[in-house]
Amino acid sequence: MKQSLSLNKIAEPVLSETKDHIPRNDTINMRDSFTFKIGGAAGFGIMTTGLMFSKAATRSGFHIFDYIEYPSLIRGGHNVMETHFAKERVYSQERGVDLLVALNRETFDLHKHELKDGAGVMYGPDVFELKPEELDGKNVSLIPVPLKKIIEETGILKIMENNVTVGAAAALFGFKLETVYSIIEDIFSNKGEEVIHENKKAAHAGY
Repeated sequence: MKQSLSLNKIAEPVLSETKDHIPRNDTINMRDSFTFKIGGAAGFGIMTTGLMFSKAATRSGFHIFDYIEYPSLIRGGHNVMETHFAKERVYSQERGVDLLVALNRETFDLHKHELKDGAGVMYGPDVFELKPEELDGKNVSLIPVPLKKIIEETGILKIMENNVTVGAAAALFGFKLETVYSIIEDIFSNKGEEVIHENKKAAHAGY
């Protein structure tokens, strides 16, 4: 999967100073702080996915501050989780988003105004279409991850497409896949080996 992610517009590759990063030719250039946001329909594990990424950042040597948005609905709606992570301690959100993972069109439409200059939008081109002109002239890279194709080829459940994006995001930031695996084992420890295996397969497909 990592060969298909083009990040030339985001930053030049760099090797992070933290021990849990590995040199790659497609990682995002790490600044002092970064904001990751993932959004999608309620019921698709958005909060769990956001927590997985947050834990991956922590285990990769970063300090974090998480922010969760819940819809004012009993059922359904739009869920969002945001992680501000940095090399130094963080105590609040940061204005703007560096990587927006949009699992549906609504997420992009609601949060595109938050994108920083040089940010990226990860989305499924076989889920909904995005065009450069929709970025309102901002210097933002579109990062397509073929979610439907991956689901069909791997046989994983659709609800696990969010973990595909966790794997892809981990690759972008240079987090080790083994770190993501360990988090999956922790989060789904009471779900059985088959569930753990399927979630690992999803993350691996994105990575």
